[in-house]
Amino acid sequence: MVTASTLAGAPQVVRQASATTSSLDISSERPATSSGVVDIEYSTDDGVTWVTRAACACSLDATPISTTSESSGTLPLVQNSNYPVRLRYVTIGGGVGDASATLIATTKMVAPTVVQIIGHAPHLAHMVATFTQAPGGSATVAAYEYSLDGGSTWLNTPGNTFPPGGTYAQHIENNPAGGLLLPNTEYDMMLRGINAAGRGDATTPVRSATPPFIPNGVVVSGATAS
Repeated sequence: MVTASTLAGAPQVVRQASATTSSLDISSERPATSSGVVDIEYSTDDGVTWVTRAACACSLDATPISTTSESSGTLPLVQNSNYPVRLRYVTIGGGVGDASATLIATTKMVAPTVVQIIGHAPHLAHMVATFTQAPGGSATVAAYEYSLDGGSTWLNTPGNTFPPGGTYAQHIENNPAGGLLLPNTEYDMMLRGINAAGRGDATTPVRSATPPFIPNGVVVSGATAS
């Protein structure tokens, strides 16, 4: 008697095709040893629970699996989270084949909440952006990027890790052209986080200005943000 595992080898080249803050798209390739395949199942908890993708006339290899909920069926996917994904084929008669190796798939990050932006002077004009990252999520935040021109240009802030749910202060001294911020200048600041899924959602632009240069060295702070 032919077993289900003989009919359907494990899906190959399982990879994360794309992601949002609340969804994952997973693609794969079918090995030549598989036959009698009629559908595919996926698991987001390393094979504990499985969900069958609705059968369709399209190729099983050409259309990624897209999901917005855990395979347990009880919870939506959470932003900035890692999910151990596995795939397996459903064969004629309802049998299931071998499961793929585990892929750690990651949802993107929601935009941080900007709490305050304050300009400082006079020596090296800079701003301090205080922001809070949304709680929840198991993925590592690699860095944050900031834009001072409404999202046209982005600059990285490497060398820091930001656990979710915390409030952080980011010192910003460089402008989009690569030089230092100019005194008495308005900037449209935006922030976004980066994790294994790529760049997350960005904040809406917040306009903030650096204070005028003070030759005598008196520090001026408290520029308004709108």
